[in-house]
Amino acid sequence: MVSSGIGEETYCPRNVIEGREESATLMDALSEMDGIIFDTLDKLFAKTGVSPSEIDIIVASVSLFSPAPSLTARVINRYKMRKDIKAFNLSGMGCSAKDDDLGNKGFGLTRDPPRAGAKALTMNLRVLLPKVLPPSEMLRYKISYYRTKITKRSTPKGIAGPGLNLKSGIDHFRVHPGGRAIIDEVGKSLALNDHDLEPARMALYRFANTSSGGLWYVLGYMEAKKMLKKGETILMISLGAGFKCNNCVWKVMKDSEDKNVWKDCIDHYPPNTLANPFSKKFDWINDESMRFARREDYVPKICI
Repeated sequence: MVSSGIGEETYCPRNVIEGREESATLMDALSEMDGIIFDTLDKLFAKTGVSPSEIDIIVASVSLFSPAPSLTARVINRYKMRKDIKAFNLSGMGCSAKDDDLGNKGFGLTRDPPRAGAKALTMNLRVLLPKVLPPSEMLRYKISYYRTKITKRSTPKGIAGPGLNLKSGIDHFRVHPGGRAIIDEVGKSLALNDHDLEPARMALYRFANTSSGGLWYVLGYMEAKKMLKKGETILMISLGAGFKCNNCVWKVMKDSEDKNVWKDCIDHYPPNTLANPFSKKFDWINDESMRFARREDYVPKICI
């Protein structure tokens, strides 16, 4: 938590707050889902004027929780949606979902996601960027690439690749806020500055890693800070299970004046520092010289 990039205003499940983090129940999870989903849908239907009976397809995507009856069933029953609605429930889709060396499916939290994410991002952008950057920039990139290859010069610092300027066709960057290491690695790979990464870092700091939902907090931050102007473009960078990467380019159709989830706190963001308040107290945990002694260090070795 000390180096996670998560701040003190973020959300925590009720069972953790109540000291029951080791004994969570099914009702705890259902209560959490109901509070999030129903409140969001109530506001969505009220804002758009769309009736629940008009919905043809409903998709629920949650990383780990997969109850029976399903989450879509709970939504359909609450809003009395049509009986012929098509419902899909997706789970096990988090960025830590992958197969191990033996082919077993599961979840693994390691140091690999940032590196795997950078590799997946590179492969994805090779297909996407030629479609969104101006032809003049792509031509300049190719000339610079082959010139660098022939002369064996090092890649210019501060540029993503040999001379490629992403900002020639992209105005804003909507980076997946899956963790501080993920954000930093993407920023490094694409030569993005602190201003470009601010929305993702603030979304992580305020709301923590909310999986695929995190991208909407990033967009909400951009809107709340009045960063977006009509006609500008946004590169959305999403990362997930596999390890996979899915990117797309958005175009701002109008200046947004709507209030969103940031309305109660946007005025004091970004904070002066992202340092965790517990860092001074608990940083000693990472100090190798302060590691705890093991019992084995003091038990005499018996040679046979």
